[in-house]
Amino acid sequence: MSTLARQNPVIRLKELSIPGTHDSCSRLGFCKPISTTQYATLEQQLDAGIRFLDVRIKVDDAGGTKGLKVVHGMEDVGDYYGSQTGRLSFETVLTRIHGWMNQPEHRDECVIIKVVDCDTQDLNAERAGYDTHTRVHDIWKRVEAGSPGKKSLDFNTQHSTAEFLEMTLHQAKGRLLLWRVFKDPEVLQGTRKAFGLDLYALKNEARYDNNPYFDVHSPAPGGRAQWVSLRGQSLYTWKFKGPQQTLTYADKMNAVVHRLYDAWCGHTEGVSKRTEDSYCLNELNIAAIYQSSGDRQDVEVERYYPVTNATSIHPLMGELLEQMLAPQPTLPTLSHKGARGNGSVGIILFDWADDPTGALRDFEKTRHFNEPLYKKVIAFNFQPSKVFDRDSHGVDSIRYQFLDAAPHAELQYQNGHGWHRAPPPPSAGFEISTLTA
Repeated sequence: MSTLARQNPVIRLKELSIPGTHDSCSRLGFCKPISTTQYATLEQQLDAGIRFLDVRIKVDDAGGTKGLKVVHGMEDVGDYYGSQTGRLSFETVLTRIHGWMNQPEHRDECVIIKVVDCDTQDLNAERAGYDTHTRVHDIWKRVEAGSPGKKSLDFNTQHSTAEFLEMTLHQAKGRLLLWRVFKDPEVLQGTRKAFGLDLYALKNEARYDNNPYFDVHSPAPGGRAQWVSLRGQSLYTWKFKGPQQTLTYADKMNAVVHRLYDAWCGHTEGVSKRTEDSYCLNELNIAAIYQSSGDRQDVEVERYYPVTNATSIHPLMGELLEQMLAPQPTLPTLSHKGARGNGSVGIILFDWADDPTGALRDFEKTRHFNEPLYKKVIAFNFQPSKVFDRDSHGVDSIRYQFLDAAPHAELQYQNGHGWHRAPPPPSAGFEISTLTA
């Protein structure tokens, strides 16, 4: 982002194309395979271009300290940085991110961290004596006290939701920005102006969890109508029944495509449907491809692994991004729609993908299946792109069709005379080549 900040400092954060990771800390070897979403450390993710981190926390009072530990669902994440407790702490996470951002070559970078309170499962369900907000604040303050770089805690407490929605890359330069999915009574009571972008509404699992499309409303000051702060997509398991009576890769990619259109048309200069009212978050993760709703998730079967599903999803996503970026795409329905800007795909969250021909379970051997895809997302910030059409009924002119055999989904386009298989992209399909700096 530092290069982009020099070229276009007034661009708003919500107009950027940002690669992120889903459950950023659930690393190979430090949680169960069914919970493993990443092979890279936090620093390795940031080095690869990731600028959005997704961290889940719970209260940790072990040893008499008011700490916070990192979790994935019900499971503690092991500390791959080697603490004696064996659990990865939120303090370690912040310390590592600050350490990376304080390196001379990274001091102008902006990183977003979404922090989710996993002690509660719904709105206003906090335990008696709830103090997660205080713990996050105090840990952040302690980490910054030992950090020589720019301070972000006060920055996060001084900018309201409205200001986050209009924040430019120049304003955010060198800052670690908080997306808060936990309650902060001090903000509610008015004793603190803000504490990051308020996404506490995401705790309403009945409304937002495993939802193909959702809009998050954040409180506005003075009792005015709420802000639409985030448009998202988080379809990830069998609870949604597609045409095959289970979640397929085609179902998932069609949900991704639908939100991708919203991001591009809503944040691209010169497009008539530009709305500029919210961030757009598109999650590529799939928790499991289930055969039926009666399947159990607590068994160690490889088809349940997030990395297994990412291995199938990444090439499907890569093919579409490549078409959108191509000066002369072979997908007939793509156009620039009169855009004066480059086009934005919003924030896209990735799980790690392994080798499709056989599980390697190794970071160095599999990074070329992942990091170039992050670069594709970043490329939307620097070069023109195109997007597909959507009709008046909300039907997209492209879709992924379910296949019984690998790759299990096929990109098709609608030309008024039915659906047709999309021609291969200009480079004969999405190729994940060796990463270059």
